[in-house]
Amino acid sequence: MSIQKQVQFIAHEHAERVILTDSFGKVHELKINLLATPDPDAVIAEAMLRMEQDEDRVRAIAEQRGHRHPALEAGEPENCKDCG
Repeated sequence: MSIQKQVQFIAHEHAERVILTDSFGKVHELKINLLATPDPDAVIAEAMLRMEQDEDRVRAIAEQRGHRHPALEAGEPENCKDCG
């Protein structure tokens, strides 16, 4: 389980766009106003923690129901043609 993070600076908006992708390939996008947000890193950390908790919950439910996903088992969700 790993969350990938991309950060893009948006100069004209005084903001950062943070794109987080979980190991299932689900993308979350945050737009953080750097002038109005006291601790942008805390906002990102909170979002990543929430994503990890969601991912753990989904994995647990899938395992309880006997679901096995070959791409996730191999650690390569991007190779799944069905999940595209």
